[in-house]
Amino acid sequence: MNPDQRDPIACQIIDGLDGTGALADLCEIDPGAVSQWRRKGIPKSRVKFLRLARPDFDWSCVPDGYPLRDSLVPEVQTQDQGQAMTEGSA
Repeated sequence: MNPDQRDPIACQIIDGLDGTGALADLCEIDPGAVSQWRRKGIPKSRVKFLRLARPDFDWSCVPDGYPLRDSLVPEVQTQDQGQAMTEGSA
């Protein structure tokens, strides 16, 4: 991925929180979803969670309004979530 296409704040947060794999484990999601955040930005709900879960990170480097809007692309779902959604819509 071209570094110019990345969200620099998202990359700073992800790298500062021990990288893609560690953040995926913390959020209990697929590492591919976290990788997408580097380009599309971290969803607002996840930023709120991360601020609470990792107060040891220097959040002063992240603007208060970040992200300006929530992610427009849904995160990669786990298999259990996808199955529950399919069963619930039947």
